Amino acid sequence: ATMDEYDRAMGNIACEVLRALASHMGLGPCYLSDCYSAADSFIKLNCYPPCTKPWAVHGMEPHTDSDLITLIHQDQVGGLQILKDNYWINVEPRADALAWSNDVYKSVKHRVTVNCNEERVS
Repeated sequence: ATMDEYDRAMGNIACEVLRALASHMGLGPCYLSDCYSAADSFIKLNCYPPCTKPWAVHGMEPHTDSDLITLIHQDQVGGLQILKDNYWINVEPRADALAWSNDVYKSVKHRVTVNCNEERVS
């Protein structure tokens, strides 16, 4: 039941984000959220165990997402990085914030690094 509740909560957040995006683009408030279907969404849990040589491996290789929207719920270990101006920048985990790409709504290239002391879950 807990995962179902989490799925519903994330779906509600996704719809709110899509409404905000549509509003910012001058579209009707439901223009993008009407494209969202809970049946098309999924939850993916990633676990990155500690590694004694974190500089030698990636938790997840650099990539961009092709979905309409991706919400990443980080734990406090960190490891999410975005590529900006050819530099990898850490996205500090915050319980009260979502990581946003930029003002052009393009999926930003990102990757996950591993931690040498702690397991990371996202």
